[in-house]
Amino acid sequence: MKEDDRPNPPNLYKVGDSWMIEFVYRGQRYRENIGPVSRTVAKDTVAKRKAAVAEGRLDISSKIEDLLFEKAMEKYLAWYKANRKAYTYKKYATPASAALKASFDGKRLSQVTPFLIEAHKINRKREPDDAHPDRKPVSDTTINHDLTFLRHMFNKCIEWKFAKANPMDNVKLFKVDNGRTRYLSSTEAEKLLAACNTELRVLVLAAMYTGFRKSELKSLCWSSVDLVHKSVTVQSCYAKNGDARTVPLHDDLALALQRWKDERTPKSDDRVFLYDGQPWTTWRRSFRTALKNAGIKDFRFHDLRHCFGSWLAMNNVTDKARMELMGHRDPKMTMRYTHLSPGYKRQAVSGLPQFSKATLEAKSPQIPPQEETGNVVNFGR
Repeated sequence: MKEDDRPNPPNLYKVGDSWMIEFVYRGQRYRENIGPVSRTVAKDTVAKRKAAVAEGRLDISSKIEDLLFEKAMEKYLAWYKANRKAYTYKKYATPASAALKASFDGKRLSQVTPFLIEAHKINRKREPDDAHPDRKPVSDTTINHDLTFLRHMFNKCIEWKFAKANPMDNVKLFKVDNGRTRYLSSTEAEKLLAACNTELRVLVLAAMYTGFRKSELKSLCWSSVDLVHKSVTVQSCYAKNGDARTVPLHDDLALALQRWKDERTPKSDDRVFLYDGQPWTTWRRSFRTALKNAGIKDFRFHDLRHCFGSWLAMNNVTDKARMELMGHRDPKMTMRYTHLSPGYKRQAVSGLPQFSKATLEAKSPQIPPQEETGNVVNFGR
């Protein structure tokens, strides 16, 4: 029997190629278009929706407004801007919302199905063609940012009674490997510092000795630098995960910052890192030039954070301390930034127990083979 001739599973029917969910719970009817998915996926989705309703995670008792996608996005962006940092809004929300609107504008939230989201993923990866010569394929990581943004938008819309369910529940993100093992040896680090001008040298030194991210370095003010107790603090509003953290100042960095403070006599709210007297917004070209002059390849500014984490590990700093110093909540993230040098690994292995030459060169004892017997062993059924 062909699939089209088989009876529909319970609570499912087709409209064209799309599966429709419909069931009644305590007198309330639930309907949802889940798109042209397979029969198996449709049956699994019904089970998930029923479970969500029974557990109170999906409210079908009240009327759903079912907004147009662009209207829902407008409301979500207003919420996002009020509840997230300006840097995050500009870097993630703005490009993600533009990409999503290009795919879903004109549709009701109920019409955004897992199938359409999968189509969005494919379209974002497509190369330019005659019909779209200006199209630029994007990375899997960027697409995942879109999808994560979409998932959270739908969660808020469910909370606000604009949508019944989140179609992202049946969509998987791309698997990406963002891990890098690039960090500098002490010799490479010294070459890089020597190739920097004065302003860039202190900035690079700060990245090496604090593990601060670009955004954290750009926003650093003198009020967050304590040269008396030799510490520097990232304020919660500038930290990536929203948690303030304080890192002790290395003597070399403390000396460089003290020299700057004596020369500049800055106010407490002045930025620490300046270029031509103005807050430094980008140092990409200067950093690339320094790398070229130092003969260092395949290295990014963010990899200085790898240096910090790896150097801490090679100095036997505990996992918990590294997590706190790097501002991580998940220990798995800390391990991504922790790479040991071959020399350190060799030293660690050389410290394992050693055995005597006599033991290692002793001849193996001869074990006589067992004689085979003709006995037959019966096993009970």
